[in-house]
Amino acid sequence: MNKLFFSTFFLFKFFYTIIGDIMRTFYIFSINRVLNPLYENKSGNIYNMLNKIRNYNKKELVFAKKLYLKIVNPIDKKKIDNYLLMNYMNDFYYTKINNIHELKSEKEYSKLTIHNTYIKIITTNNISSFFKDFYNINKEYFVIDFDNKDYFYLDDLKLKLLV
Repeated sequence: MNKLFFSTFFLFKFFYTIIGDIMRTFYIFSINRVLNPLYENKSGNIYNMLNKIRNYNKKELVFAKKLYLKIVNPIDKKKIDNYLLMNYMNDFYYTKINNIHELKSEKEYSKLTIHNTYIKIITTNNISSFFKDFYNINKEYFVIDFDNKDYFYLDDLKLKLLV
């Protein structure tokens, strides 16, 4: 009976940690290079534009989509998918199913999904291990956590934080 209780408690604790309050959701965008000089030191303006687009209602969807496609560049899904696969192929904690990459270890749970114009990372950490990979691919990626109003360019993170 005690064994069953402890294993059930452990599973509950594990799943609460994975899907509980401490999860963060990051969106990674490739910002149009034409906008970079305009907003070089004003990343808050890029955040505000993307947040406003995210909150448009259905009536304004066509306008929002056009604006969104002017701000962000498409993501090279194959390039990123291959890079991650090659980088983590021998990692015991890594799995890839369809378009979803996951890291599951005692230190971190991160789930990454690659879309056409953004990358979504759900993680238990404030800095996902995947950030280092994206830093290596393109230091100019713009990262947003809409829920916590947190945003930054990967280039602004110090590489030592990503190790």
